[in-house]
Amino acid sequence: MKFETVEPIVKRLLEKIEETRADDNILYAYYVSRVDGDVTKVLFDRKYRLMNGLASYETVSRVRRKLQERDARLKPSKEYIAARKKAEAEYKAYAKGKGGATK
Repeated sequence: MKFETVEPIVKRLLEKIEETRADDNILYAYYVSRVDGDVTKVLFDRKYRLMNGLASYETVSRVRRKLQERDARLKPSKEYIAARKKAEAEYKAYAKGKGGATK
């Protein structure tokens, strides 16, 4: 599957559905929902994806990142980015043994 084929579809999803900007799982779910089919086959059967013109999860994710790099309007909201940074800081503190969980 060529990136040029996937890009317009992913861009449309990012423009229309705000949740897809921050979560690749949601983005891929909307992407594959265009084709009625067996979810297991979509995820694990390369031949099935090729027959139905579907890109892999990784390809859709890469295209999303590239589009967001080029167009700031397609990035997640500032609130979501702030929440993600806070969660990352909390995890780093936990991983270093400085917070939250007891032994």
